[in-house]
Amino acid sequence: MQADPREWIIQRCIDADRSTYEDWPPYAERLMTRSEVLEVLATCAARWPERGFRGHNVVHVRPGNDILRSVR
Repeated sequence: MQADPREWIIQRCIDADRSTYEDWPPYAERLMTRSEVLEVLATCAARWPERGFRGHNVVHVRPGNDILRSVR
């Protein structure tokens, strides 16, 4: 059985119309598994309901390499 790879970070929406997100510290400082990111997304949504968050798979991008990313 293959382990759940660590390739996800959390991003916060900064412009919903343009689908623009920024890395959300401290949840972008280390890679998480998919199951971890789903738990953190639920926590972020409960703690900051006025903000939008999403998990971002960074398999081909190093975290923190680019501050603003457009995620589709």
